[in-house]
Amino acid sequence: MKRRNYKFFVRKAHRYLGILIGVQFAFWTLGGLYFSWSDIDQIRGDDVRKKSDVVSDQSHGIRFAFPLADIDPAARITRAEAVSILGSRYFLVELETNEGHGESRLIDARDGSTRGAIEESEARRIAVEGLRAPTSVVAANYLSQTIAGHEYREKPLPAWAIDFDDGYTVYVAANNGQITAIRNNRWRIYDFLWMLHTQDYGGRDNINNWILRSFSALGIVTITSGFALFLVSSRTIRRFRWNRS
Repeated sequence: MKRRNYKFFVRKAHRYLGILIGVQFAFWTLGGLYFSWSDIDQIRGDDVRKKSDVVSDQSHGIRFAFPLADIDPAARITRAEAVSILGSRYFLVELETNEGHGESRLIDARDGSTRGAIEESEARRIAVEGLRAPTSVVAANYLSQTIAGHEYREKPLPAWAIDFDDGYTVYVAANNGQITAIRNNRWRIYDFLWMLHTQDYGGRDNINNWILRSFSALGIVTITSGFALFLVSSRTIRRFRWNRS
């Protein structure tokens, strides 16, 4: 039986580590190519989006000439801006309650009354008017809670998802009537590759998961085994060591 020395085990380790980690390295490389060669404005849908009709944008010092109905006096206004929604003027007010919860309200610029939530028909109009060249709306869905891995995440809820027949989906926040996200097929490819990149197959965005940590560590081991394989199999190094001896 042939005796196996340390060179055999170094080759064996490098071979199988290469197979295991090589697939993930291919995903990382493919994702990196797509990320670096993509126009982020097209990914986000900014290239098809009209500029919002914002009258003013103020975070501090805004004063209202009327009482703000239906708003807790103890709540702190963190942001306020004047916006136009379907031809009507409103103040979009973002609040922070004493419990630390964030809320947004639409205040009628005429009398200070709080506007109700955006309805489906209004959300459809807002989505159509928010695009430069909209196509036909094929569906409207109401989202009331966060779904892990959904393309609409970390955005205001509830929201309306307005689907167009060209693959675009425009998300309209029900509480403030603002377009909060535009998704298209480019973004969905980007998101899928981002999932493979972070190896967070549930929520997509957690880069501190143990799968990613494990494969990163295995990557270092694989690279180290490659250097070790070179050192133990290089004729130049063997010749150098022979000449010195």
